[in-house]
Amino acid sequence: MRRKYDLKRYEIPDKPGEFSLALRQVFGKSASGIEHGITEIIVNEFHLGPEMKLNFEKAVRTVLSDKD
Repeated sequence: MRRKYDLKRYEIPDKPGEFSLALRQVFGKSASGIEHGITEIIVNEFHLGPEMKLNFEKAVRTVLSDKD
């Protein structure tokens, strides 16, 4: 992703939409499963309520907004 999409690992929290797009372009239909798995890890790690119904991008933005 760094070479093809110019997206560095440390930039993912600031560009979750671009990361999602890159995942879809690399993995196709499997990207949704990968995003779901990452989102579950974020929800569990940061103790976000499952009732929030977060997708990957919203989960990242929620964690970042709570950090401020």
